[in-house]
Amino acid sequence: MTKPSLRLAFGLLAVALVTTHFLGAAHAQSSLGIGTNDGMAPTTGPFAHILMWINLRQQEFYRALAGAMKAMREDGNKLWLLIGLSFAYGIFHAAGPGHGKAVISSYMVANEVALKRGIMLSFVSALLQALTAILVMMLAYFVLRGTTISMTDAAWFLEVTSFVFVTLFGAWLLWRKAGPAILRLFGANPPYSLSAAHAGHSHAGHSHTHSVHALHKHGHDGHDHDHGARDHHHDHGGHDHHHHAAGEVCETCGHSHAPDPTLLSG
Repeated sequence: MTKPSLRLAFGLLAVALVTTHFLGAAHAQSSLGIGTNDGMAPTTGPFAHILMWINLRQQEFYRALAGAMKAMREDGNKLWLLIGLSFAYGIFHAAGPGHGKAVISSYMVANEVALKRGIMLSFVSALLQALTAILVMMLAYFVLRGTTISMTDAAWFLEVTSFVFVTLFGAWLLWRKAGPAILRLFGANPPYSLSAAHAGHSHAGHSHTHSVHALHKHGHDGHDHDHGARDHHHDHGGHDHHHHAAGEVCETCGHSHAPDPTLLSG
């Protein structure tokens, strides 16, 4: 087994050990088997007071939503009150931890995305999250008939699936930035190399060899002369010699003899 293969094997073994170590914590849900444990971890950090205030307002909206749903059963006109409270509750709920903010922030940092595009991604993410939650829960209710245990199983499946997708997305972002360094560590050539920039150089339309000199003829009517050791000029009408700086795209042959560093940015 080669040295890079040994390093890769030890790396996979370390990942497996970490995964099995935290496997028990992943199943630490409700002890009754009904519902999930939504216990919130203590809020810490410089913005702890802001997050705590948001969580308190979120709980107030939740209680107001429960009251509005009871009132809607007695009076159908309370529907708009329920819709308004649901919208306000969604705003405070999305401002809390989670909901893809870390994923979008990581994507922006890894790909140097502009702020305008990041804001657009956040709005699209929130809209898709809301629509997906409504659609999935409606399907789960009608397909599984809305029993408590079946809905708990569906919530567990969706939770695990979402964790898998988030993990794969994070691994993809990590590989995009750290992949070339890992390949160099294992002895493989990086995907971009200036040493190979000229390897695929195509000479279509021109030739750097001067074999055309052996094919041309001088017409000498009625006289002959000897070139000897004297220098003379041959006109190469078939092609032009051109010189350009490294990284500059040649206007004659249409290719770059050495890539510009800006072209190598991921």
